[in-house]
Amino acid sequence: FIGLPAEVMMELISYLQADQGVVSSRDLLREAYIWSDKALFTVADAQSYLSTLQLQKPLRDAVFRILGVVGRAPTFAEKNFAAYCAEKGFPEESVQLAHDRMMRRNGVFSLSYLKKILQSWDAKNIHTPAEITALEPECAAEQPPKPADVSSESDLSAWEQDWLAEINLRKSERRKEQES
Repeated sequence: FIGLPAEVMMELISYLQADQGVVSSRDLLREAYIWSDKALFTVADAQSYLSTLQLQKPLRDAVFRILGVVGRAPTFAEKNFAAYCAEKGFPEESVQLAHDRMMRRNGVFSLSYLKKILQSWDAKNIHTPAEITALEPECAAEQPPKPADVSSESDLSAWEQDWLAEINLRKSERRKEQES
């Protein structure tokens, strides 16, 4: 199955059952591809990976709370986002800071926008709230949320302006389609 030995597949199935309860064939296949991509071909490698996941669980749970994942299982994209936060070393407070900044600037939630904020910070090699607010003090200031339809702001970075322009373009195209 995707080149994973039977012993490793048993570890994978045990992990999914403990994590999700009921395991669908789609979840199993998706996770098997992930394990294969991570070259988890021995039981020792699989157990080491599972130990790492266990250590990251408090951060992943905190990220899910920030994302508003309550009363349901996180989506694959939400799980990938939480894994990205752990991999890059963003603590819960930094993810919350990025979420607050996104909501202040746009007034709407977007997982891709949130990830771009974190990617921007990672590119600058800043990960902790202290590093972030030292480099970008506006993140620490409390400001009321801005309306979602703001078309441009001079204090937005280039990628934020591009993202906002794309959203506004999609909105106008949707309006044109509805009027037709």
